[in-house]
Amino acid sequence: MGFKGATVSRLQGGLGRTNPTNDGVCLLVIGGAVAATGLALKTAMEFLTPENAEAVGIDPSYDDVNSILAYHHIDEFFRLSPNGNLFVVLDDDTMTDVELKDILKANSRIKMVGFVRNNPVAI
Repeated sequence: MGFKGATVSRLQGGLGRTNPTNDGVCLLVIGGAVAATGLALKTAMEFLTPENAEAVGIDPSYDDVNSILAYHHIDEFFRLSPNGNLFVVLDDDTMTDVELKDILKANSRIKMVGFVRNNPVAI
């Protein structure tokens, strides 16, 4: 009786990959925001990189001018999840539950929702 070693089975034709999932698809609702150059309020737009956000006008200067941290949170998402997909909605604090449900129904790939509340600080 001889020793039989471990059997290694490679996935996807030996490429070592698993099936792609939508687990990394998230929605970020940024409250206290104003419309960006290329993104209207209460409209969901999908970003694959921070550069996509910069292309529609959400960049560090957008954060400075509006005293919020929209770009910061987008950049942090991609720092922690570089392969994720991020839907972003800019909200002026008037979004209703019905509007949020409509966004989620229209983008059924979204698996997680995060909210950012930006309160302007009076100095």
